[in-house]
Amino acid sequence: MIITDDTNHQEVREAVMAAREGNNRVFIVLAPTVLFEQRGLQNLVTAQERYREFEAFIRSLEVIDRVETFELAPDNRLTDLMVNRRVTTGAHD
Repeated sequence: MIITDDTNHQEVREAVMAAREGNNRVFIVLAPTVLFEQRGLQNLVTAQERYREFEAFIRSLEVIDRVETFELAPDNRLTDLMVNRRVTTGAHD
């Protein structure tokens, strides 16, 4: 099991690949840093873009055999970001 954030994509990917050696299954709990930073949501457009990048990164890990991903995020900040995304872009999840 790997528990980390999305600060360094390359290091995370390397750790996942190393953990898979020997036919192991890997569970990775990944935290989007934008949702934990004190000022992470002050600029909502930037925060939304950073969160989309996080989503793309976690999806890229999900397609690797024997890898399961889980997101760790503060619910209130994620909700704030998603509600604002729907309002500003008209997106619906």
